[in-house]
Amino acid sequence: MSAPPSMPLKDVVELHQDGALLEVRLTDSAGGNLVSNAAGDRIITALAALDPEVKLVRISADGRDFCLGRISPMPKPGATVTGHDLKVRVAEPGSGSTTPCAIARSRC
Repeated sequence: MSAPPSMPLKDVVELHQDGALLEVRLTDSAGGNLVSNAAGDRIITALAALDPEVKLVRISADGRDFCLGRISPMPKPGATVTGHDLKVRVAEPGSGSTTPCAIARSRC
């Protein structure tokens, strides 16, 4: 699924491990740090493959807004979407993670 034309998808996630700390930083301050499916998948993949040394994940963001939300997948025009479809596409990705996580205040 793609984002509306006014919201181009781009890589807005930086990942950096420093010993026991994994830093996840949202870097699209001009776009409100909106998270696309691709960005969410990148974060989930990083969390699923954590180095055993990592004890803390710190999530932060550039700019005034930590994250204005998610760019949700939109069904194709005329498609019939069920509650199960929404659950699989929107609610379930990443919901099984038990990774310790701290959210840091965005940089101003």
